[in-house]
Amino acid sequence: MFKVTKAGAEQTNSKWFKSLDAKGIYLPCTTPEGKQFERWLDGRIAHYSLTVHHDAKAMLFTLFEGNLLAAEQAMQMLQLLSPKQNITPEQLNQYFEDQSRFSVFQLCDAILTNHQNQAQHMLAQLQAEGTAMPILMWALFKEINLLLTLKLAQHNGEQLNQLWGKHRIWDKRKPLFQAALTRLNLDHIEHMLAFASKLELNLKQKGIEDWVGISHLCILFDPRAHNRLAHIELTD
Repeated sequence: MFKVTKAGAEQTNSKWFKSLDAKGIYLPCTTPEGKQFERWLDGRIAHYSLTVHHDAKAMLFTLFEGNLLAAEQAMQMLQLLSPKQNITPEQLNQYFEDQSRFSVFQLCDAILTNHQNQAQHMLAQLQAEGTAMPILMWALFKEINLLLTLKLAQHNGEQLNQLWGKHRIWDKRKPLFQAALTRLNLDHIEHMLAFASKLELNLKQKGIEDWVGISHLCILFDPRAHNRLAHIELTD
């Protein structure tokens, strides 16, 4: 049995994948995210007959999104500790630490849709888990460069429907890029690219892992931030 990361259409349509699939069983087991994870959490709360305050459920969502094993263990623990109580955020704060797990790809999705609170939480977790800065920079650069390419194409009169396939943007991510392109203008994207370039230069030439700078870059996906933060420059 082989365990692989989530396979996209490019992988599943390839000859090697089809050949392997013909000789075995391909069973996608993706971790639920967002609304799917919320529904999964509701199901587990009901399974363990727990009474959870609305704010406490929101806290469980934040604590354990992306980490089903830890969430399941938390439900079992709550059943033992508070089987007939209305579980509050204060109780959860006493019982658990933040055990959510995220990938750089989930961070990119959050900033493209301008979910800043979620993005900053993901970034803090990625830092705490020791995520390699070059991997994070690669992912952010890729998204900003793609945004710039799409924005310039729009300025030249090209339609987005003609660009999705050309740049291998699958259906699930189309609304994310549409939201970012509607929200950000060309000057915003060019400024973000220049800021990211300086971050990468400091990392490669001086070994500076500037997590505060990365946080700043993520915030710049909100156009309102450019009016207040665009003047801030990285120190050499």
